[in-house]
Amino acid sequence: NMGVIYQSIENDSLRRALMLREGESGILVTAVSYGSSMWGILEPGDVLLEIDGVSISEDLSVPWRKNDRVRFAYLVQSKQVGDRVSLLVLRDGERLEQEVVLKDSASLVLRPHFDRRPSYYIVGGLVFQPLSLDYLRLFKRMPTQFGPYVSHRNLRTEDRDQVLLLTKVLATPLTRGYHNWKDVILKTVQGQVPRNMEDLVRIIEASEEPWLEVVSENGTKLVLEMNEATGMTAEILRRYGVPADRSADLRTGVQISGGPGQEN
Repeated sequence: NMGVIYQSIENDSLRRALMLREGESGILVTAVSYGSSMWGILEPGDVLLEIDGVSISEDLSVPWRKNDRVRFAYLVQSKQVGDRVSLLVLRDGERLEQEVVLKDSASLVLRPHFDRRPSYYIVGGLVFQPLSLDYLRLFKRMPTQFGPYVSHRNLRTEDRDQVLLLTKVLATPLTRGYHNWKDVILKTVQGQVPRNMEDLVRIIEASEEPWLEVVSENGTKLVLEMNEATGMTAEILRRYGVPADRSADLRTGVQISGGPGQEN
């Protein structure tokens, strides 16, 4: 996909402010996902007028077949990774021609991966996972806190590759008072914003602080003694029958073995 957030420009005042010509139309780019096909090509404030010479109408459609129209994204989605598309862009009143080599999708919420087991990390009974479309399939109704990330906030940035969750707190005396924490979006861990799961593990395991501190997106705080959390992890894993404290994709360093169970 294109990896952009955009809006229509039907309003006459907006069109004049963007310096569109009479009869000209397109989409107004409001954000670009880091690492996407359009990163470094389009900028917020650009007006994308044409894709491969096809004009984008005010209702965001383009011609398709004889008398039909489809949404403009079809011009990109019908191609393959590695294909090229040409763009006509209006930027600050100047019309620019750009050529783009299409890349794989770069979204903040992970797409389905049927050949890969879920990524996870457990320390002191805290279960961390990235938000993914596979995970969302577990719910009959999507939790309200996830909705924006699936729509208008589903963009990577230079500082963030994944939406990280504290999906569950395993019940132990150590985690008393935190057992209602579930599917919480993380803001910081040890005062840092983790970029992805690998970064989360690095932050926790490199920390020399006496406390393990997790802050949620809405500001609530979870604190455990670091030595207790790391020291009790193996026993917690055995109690819940979890074979390891992390998934295979995170096993580049030291790992803690747990109880019997299928390897994940």
